[in-house]
Amino acid sequence: MYKTHPHQCRCEIINNKINMLCSVCNKNVTNNWCECSLNKKLLHQDRVMMRNAIKSNKHTPETHTKFKKAKGCTIDHFKFIFNEIDLKYGKGEGTWSFDHIISPVYNFDLNNEKHRAFIFHFKNIQKMTYPSNQQKGCKVVQSEIDYVMSVIDDTDVDKIHNQLEINRKEYKKEANEMKEIKEIKEIKEIKEIKEIKEIKEIKEIKEGKEITPTRVENEKRKQDMNNINQYFSNKNSIINQLFKEKEKESANLNKIKKRIESINNLIHSEILKSYNEIQKQNSDIELKINELQEKKNKNDISISLLNNYLNE
Repeated sequence: MYKTHPHQCRCEIINNKINMLCSVCNKNVTNNWCECSLNKKLLHQDRVMMRNAIKSNKHTPETHTKFKKAKGCTIDHFKFIFNEIDLKYGKGEGTWSFDHIISPVYNFDLNNEKHRAFIFHFKNIQKMTYPSNQQKGCKVVQSEIDYVMSVIDDTDVDKIHNQLEINRKEYKKEANEMKEIKEIKEIKEIKEIKEIKEIKEIKEIKEGKEITPTRVENEKRKQDMNNINQYFSNKNSIINQLFKEKEKESANLNKIKKRIESINNLIHSEILKSYNEIQKQNSDIELKINELQEKKNKNDISISLLNNYLNE
């Protein structure tokens, strides 16, 4: 539950409730952030602001000014870009959600005003359908991070985003060109192999060597064996991946067990403490009862003496 929190957490019983506390700021950990994890807090607030802008139709003038200052555009412009009719905003199949193209959690310091303006700018937000956003995670291009960090102090945020868009288009164009060149090379290689085979067969026919069925069968068997080996190698890779996932799950289970043990220890210590207090109170009550009993006995003796005196 708290695995993405930047610091270690501990559990304590406060007012008969188990609370998770940050070991650095000693504050309650809520939604994986506390007072000392500013990046998580501001990222959560930014997502709430965008969700409210999309879903709500009534906004105060203060909300408009606050949104424009944070996102670099008006709410109407933001809704025009991100309004999706066919898909529903949220989680699950057939939905879309907001994604920060360059994520702030690990690469930027949101105490810096320039960094905040860059990360929360509307050009750093994109729509992603389920489950593309979950598969992307916090993956970023390191060259983009290096470029942004080199110019962020001296260049306007909007210009940086425009340059990044140009760089991404050029990179896609280069990638497509490289793909086309690779495909052309593969086609040429296939043609060359076919031509070499045809030339070899023609030579063999001229020399009087016929292509016997056994030779064709041997080649087919070799191909089948290669396919079988490829199939088993794929299966082995899948099995290895499953073993790795199992190890991760067992590690997570061990962590959960340790947390449960720490919680049980705390509960046990609290129970012992309360038990000792109750025992102490019982002993005090028994002492008081004994004292009262002694007083009563003394009073009975004095009353009997007084009665004897009066009877005489």
